[in-house]
Amino acid sequence: MMMTLFYFVTSFVLLIALASFVLIEKYRRRDGRRKKEKKAFLKRVGSKYRESVERWRSREFPQLLRPGSHEGNVYLDYAGAALASKSQLDNERLNAALILGNPHTIGDENAKNAAVEALKFWGDTKGDYALIWTCGATEALRLVGQYAARNWRLFYDLDAHTSVVGLRRLAREAHPVDDWHSVDFTKDETTICLLTLESNVDGRKRCDAMLIKKLRSYNNIIIVIDASKPGPLNLDTLSGADFIIPPSFYKLFGSPTGLGCLLVKKSTSAQFLALKREYGYFGGGSLERYSATVPNWQVLKRDLPDAFSDGTPHFRGHAALTYGFAEIRRCGGIDIIHEHANSLATELYFRLSQLRHYNQAPVIRIYSKIPYSNIIACNILRSDGSTVSPSLVTTLAKAQGIIIRSGCLCNAGRCAQLLQLSHDDIVQSWERGAACGSADDLHNDGR
Repeated sequence: MMMTLFYFVTSFVLLIALASFVLIEKYRRRDGRRKKEKKAFLKRVGSKYRESVERWRSREFPQLLRPGSHEGNVYLDYAGAALASKSQLDNERLNAALILGNPHTIGDENAKNAAVEALKFWGDTKGDYALIWTCGATEALRLVGQYAARNWRLFYDLDAHTSVVGLRRLAREAHPVDDWHSVDFTKDETTICLLTLESNVDGRKRCDAMLIKKLRSYNNIIIVIDASKPGPLNLDTLSGADFIIPPSFYKLFGSPTGLGCLLVKKSTSAQFLALKREYGYFGGGSLERYSATVPNWQVLKRDLPDAFSDGTPHFRGHAALTYGFAEIRRCGGIDIIHEHANSLATELYFRLSQLRHYNQAPVIRIYSKIPYSNIIACNILRSDGSTVSPSLVTTLAKAQGIIIRSGCLCNAGRCAQLLQLSHDDIVQSWERGAACGSADDLHNDGR
């Protein structure tokens, strides 16, 4: 009996040892395979990939999928909104110990400090620009349309998002432009040229200092740069522009939402302020004095940011901005983040382009031009080459914890170019029932 028990225990111990050896060998081989794959990955993307980001990411974004884990989400909509880090949100919560009241009562030092920090972040070393707080990039564009000039015509980039194109409703006439160098602006009329710095669809660079210099050589040209796609922005290299629309802050570091700004060239600010003074709306905080009994007697504040401060500003947002900028500095700065994102986009492009169906037909059609973009614009294809509905793709991806953005990304012009859609194609699809945000998101011929 004792001998039988001895053999049983010995066999059980050996079985556990064997199972442990098999598991250890399995994980060792898997780790070896991972190390080999990572080595190949680092060789492909080069030194612009920052391995330190992996440790920072695991610590600051516990809700995201971690290397070697099957738990967490994959977030791929950073062009739509950044995620706020844990440290950033923890610091914002510390503001609960502070008295953050109405600036019209206790002063607006937080707003002034945040404006200085934002201009420094965007490289305004010469002090060329003044900053007006807005609720986002869209309101900044609307302010330009209302007060930049009178009776103006608009030329806007064909590769522009909806909030830019919406300015055509305020213009005397409007013209989309695909090639700025081919347009003749010698006609002596007040013209707003609204340039897109980078495409929010495929990341193409659309504007540079040479183009700004060329446009500056014409008379009666007002240059506006839409830089609302998050990425490096250097005001000194774009200083020929009269107005610049930076990204809303949630696109840079996730929080606060509902806060953006408009950058106005100080040499342009007098005319901008004069039109606001002449016929613009005014709200609490923007006036030195007004009479409630005598119509049309009001005195706008002399300082440009104050004159456009209609109503109570986003004072809690102003106080929170410093934590967002600090988080970017902790990562090495916006240029380092940009390089890191480009390296990941390059790797994603490489892997997606390798995917094949059973008949060797490509699974993905990619429209972005790597390595010039950190955005991957693509369609998912069936084995017969037909397009899978983008809304179906996002639904299936979301079920697997993968968050991506589908549709034309609020950029109808570039989308139509990439898909070779005519105006009639768009109208016919709308008449059939296809609309922004609907599940019916393919055109009549499957594009």
